[in-house]
Amino acid sequence: MTPETRNIILGCLLTGGFAIVASVAGGFIQKSRPESKQDQPAQWVTGGGGTTITANGDINFLPPDVLGKSATPSPSPLGAPTPASVATPTPSVASTPTPQPVATPVATSVATPTPIPTPPSEEFHVSGRCGLGNNKAFDTGINIQKGDYVTIEASDEISVGANIGSTGPDGVNIINLPLIGPQPISRGYYIVSSTGLGGLLWRVGTAEQWHPCGSSMQKTFNKSGRLYFNVNDNIQNDNNGAFTVNVTVTHHKS
Repeated sequence: MTPETRNIILGCLLTGGFAIVASVAGGFIQKSRPESKQDQPAQWVTGGGGTTITANGDINFLPPDVLGKSATPSPSPLGAPTPASVATPTPSVASTPTPQPVATPVATSVATPTPIPTPPSEEFHVSGRCGLGNNKAFDTGINIQKGDYVTIEASDEISVGANIGSTGPDGVNIINLPLIGPQPISRGYYIVSSTGLGGLLWRVGTAEQWHPCGSSMQKTFNKSGRLYFNVNDNIQNDNNGAFTVNVTVTHHKS
């Protein structure tokens, strides 16, 4: 404390029982008036620092609890706000789906159809002179039943007279005459005029008419009887050779 300040305080003590406030070390000075001047010396109490000043000018610095006074609390400095903890988000990791095992398809057994056995084929050699016999035909010995499916395959050639020459199972319709050239054959030589001369014919039974067969035929028969072959030629005594004929019969199942 400076001497000037102490003189001000002492002067105030001598003026009597009232309060004077002065600036002392940044606080304030309050005079505590005693009940009797004779009881105790006057004391000045500083509210801010807990300082007492006696009448003789001595200054004592005492804590507030000794004087029975509560010191004015100094404002506590504002604490820096504690930043709120922010939870760090846990990055979500997409779970990789576990691949499910693929069921192996069970192979279903497919019943293998039983193959239908191919009926045996019978081979015949039909002569170009077959129509000269008693039956006027070639007897195959095959008995056809109604509904049977018959396949006939014929090959090779026969000679039909010196003027006409050779022909296959389909027959011939043209004759090559010397000095004249190709000419149609007279229909008087034909057994069946709708097919070639010397061609292969068939029928079932002895009473039925002849039908063209040619080199190939497939037919479902609508009647029963013995199968016969012939050559489409009314004059067979000058013929030579034979056709190779294969016959396959698939019998109808009733």
